[in-house]
Amino acid sequence: MGQNTDTVMCFFSTQIRFFAKTYTLTPHNGAEAHVWLFKQKPESLDALVKYHSCTSGLGKSYVEPRKMDVDEETAEKFYQKLLELEKETLEKYSDLLD
Repeated sequence: MGQNTDTVMCFFSTQIRFFAKTYTLTPHNGAEAHVWLFKQKPESLDALVKYHSCTSGLGKSYVEPRKMDVDEETAEKFYQKLLELEKETLEKYSDLLD
């Protein structure tokens, strides 16, 4: 019975790939966008876009940009707050970073 269950689960996992592009079966496939982002120049990236790891039905990994539904003013405020938090955190834990 265990072998049949594994076969059925494997079948459904491969079928899901055809309908859900962001369903990545392995950590390697799931990290595709992270690796791709690491290799890009920050100036060339759109701050209002999320980059998703995707896998085709045949198992090929690729990155798909998706525009976020947020206005630029809100995004800029959020970014400034993140910069403030980064600065505070670095000051607070500077002794651990030395």
